[in-house]
Amino acid sequence: MFELDARKNLPIYEQVIRRVKELYLRGVLRPGDRLPSVRELAAQIVANPNTVSKAYQELERQGVIETQPGRGTFIAERPPV
Repeated sequence: MFELDARKNLPIYEQVIRRVKELYLRGVLRPGDRLPSVRELAAQIVANPNTVSKAYQELERQGVIETQPGRGTFIAERPPV
């Protein structure tokens, strides 16, 4: 689901941001869907967890996702994508 291209000129964290938004717009991800944890996604895309954390922080700042302590990270109920 989160296939990225390390050869692109776009930083990995930016690719994660764009991919989450793209998956939402295509209907693959829906409001309330749980995203992989930072560590899970970092292992999946072979990236540093800090990179994924940076992407998630930006997505949360934009209102696309929301983090619920102890539960996980989810697509926001009304993402402004």
